[in-house]
Amino acid sequence: MSPNDTATDDYLDVLYSTLSHPHRRIVLRHLLGHPHPVPVTDLAAEIGVVEADSSGATGPPATDDAASLVGLHHVHLPKLLDAELIELDAVTNTVTLSPRASSVPLDVAARRGLLDPSDPSENADPR
Repeated sequence: MSPNDTATDDYLDVLYSTLSHPHRRIVLRHLLGHPHPVPVTDLAAEIGVVEADSSGATGPPATDDAASLVGLHHVHLPKLLDAELIELDAVTNTVTLSPRASSVPLDVAARRGLLDPSDPSENADPR
C-alpha cells in the first residue's frame, strides 16, 4: 500500500480494524500531540492515565503500566505497524507517527461520513 491509497476498501478494512481498540486510539492521539519519538513506556503510562480519567474511579487503574506494555508490544504496536500508521525504533524503543498517518484524517471529523472517504467536491449538492 502506498500513502496515497487510503481510500481503498482494503485499506479501510485495515484502518477500521486498527482503530477499533481504545488503546490504539490513545496511542495515536498521544503521538499526534508529540511530534518527536515517544518511548513505549510513556505510551503505556498514557493508557493508564486515560483509562483512569475516563473511569472516574479512585484507586489503582484497571490497566497497570506493565499490562499496557505487554499489550503494546504483543498486540497494539504490531497492529499499528501493519496499518503503517506508526514507526517503531527497536533500538531506542520509541514510536513516531509514520508519513502515512498524515494522509489519514486521524484528528478531524469525516466530512462525508466514515463509509465514504471520497472527495466531497465530486458529489457536492448544488443547492
